[in-house]
This record gives sequence, C-alpha cells and structure tokens, in this order.
Amino acid sequence: MTGSRVSTIMPTRTNIQPGDLVARKYHIHGTHPMGVVVDRDRNGYLDVLWGSRIEHMWDDYDLTRIYEVEEDRG
Repeated sequence: MTGSRVSTIMPTRTNIQPGDLVARKYHIHGTHPMGVVVDRDRNGYLDVLWGSRIEHMWDDYDLTRIYEVEEDRG
C-alpha cells in the first residue's frame, strides 16, 4: 500500500502526555470525537482541546490514546 494511513485506538493505562491525540471511552452527544492533550500538571490533571473547547479533566482511564501509523512504501 503506497502512502496508506491506518489509525487504531488502543487502550492504555500509562500516563497520557501533552501532544497526544485522544478519544473518550464513552460518547457524549454534541462533543468533538477526538481531542489533543495540551497540558498535564504535576497533579495529573489534563487540559484537553476538544475542537474549540478546552476541558480540564482528571482521569486517564476515561481517555484512550489514538496511535497513528503511517506507511510509505514508495
């Protein structure tokens, strides 16, 4: 596959860090399906950007890190 791109959602219990692409493990109607972690403080609280809204949350277990694998066999 030339230039294929595969995204998978993999459960994780490791610390999610700033810059990680995440999704909720549950659906909330009317919210953005994916977010980007913009900050993690020393107490473990996360600031996640969901579209144009930032949510301050605590609980890595409510989030799943999205891993993107890019393949380029050219």
